[in-house]
Amino acid sequence: INSVATEPAILSTALGAATARGLLNGIYTPSFLTPITDVGNPYVSQMKTVVEAAGLPWNFYTYYGANTAYVLSQALKAAGPNLTRKGLVKALQDNAKNFRSAAVVPFVITKNSHQGLTGYYMGQYDAAGNAVENYTLDATNTTTRGIATNAAGTRLWVLDATRRGYVYNTSGVLQGSWTLGTLPTTALVEGIATNGTHLWVVDRSARRVYYYAN
Repeated sequence: INSVATEPAILSTALGAATARGLLNGIYTPSFLTPITDVGNPYVSQMKTVVEAAGLPWNFYTYYGANTAYVLSQALKAAGPNLTRKGLVKALQDNAKNFRSAAVVPFVITKNSHQGLTGYYMGQYDAAGNAVENYTLDATNTTTRGIATNAAGTRLWVLDATRRGYVYNTSGVLQGSWTLGTLPTTALVEGIATNGTHLWVVDRSARRVYYYAN
């Protein structure tokens, strides 16, 4: 489940604290920002101060917005006073690798790639919505679109937008990866589920579910 869908404060408000605790406990989620609960991190601490000074709630949405604004301000400064689209793109291509932010992975924009953030880490929540562990995904697993675990929580399957699946153990060690067969090149994979043995993957563009037997 992605980091937006598991925002603890939003879930508690929408569903009630007891329900949210039950849903969050043990959930694994991918993200590219330092955990919001890590207020010892200087970026998280400063963004929390800015958000709360503006009278806004401190949650993943405001955290993500503050971080995005911080990166944008650096891009605008690099582009200079006579702002044009061409100048902004060039400033990003020339300087993005040096921009500071709360991201835990490199920020890459070049003439050949506008990928931006180049990876994720995996984290796990406890019932209170605190991150109890996290680890970085494989360097080729950069565009995650879903995660599933077996019932015991001892193995993780991560779906990538490149139509590849990755398997990790709970220490974040890659166990294997493969290209999902039968999926068309136009597939927009958006979700993955497992019963611990077999996999189901959703293709949003075709509104189809694909089943993969182990």
